[in-house]
Amino acid sequence: MSRPLVSHLARFSLATAAALLLTASLPAPARSASGDVPVTLGAPGMGGPIVTAPRTVVKDPRDGHCYTVREVFPDAPEGAYFRSVGNYSVAPVSIYRADACAGPPYGPTPLSYGQVVTDAELRSFKAR
Repeated sequence: MSRPLVSHLARFSLATAAALLLTASLPAPARSASGDVPVTLGAPGMGGPIVTAPRTVVKDPRDGHCYTVREVFPDAPEGAYFRSVGNYSVAPVSIYRADACAGPPYGPTPLSYGQVVTDAELRSFKAR
């Protein structure tokens, strides 16, 4: 091979490698965690079996989005909380005793798939 051809191939290879590296390092758009996060409502004066408590499922929670009681249960009474939070999504779910996912998470690690926390008066959660 001639020297100009080798030089051209080397520059082309370096340019291609740089383009691939740049593409791989660009930030990815926000995604949703596939799966469900079932939650049960609790509030002062709402005792009784957890089976009869109001419940809903957050489908495919958005990564990094903080879900609060007011967002999930818009008509919840004052002082309401999540009586239970489960994780049936592919992402770990961090749960919090405070609104807006503030303060330290509840428990030493996020909830993995299949884990549920009950009767802990939780006020917010987020996937990943």
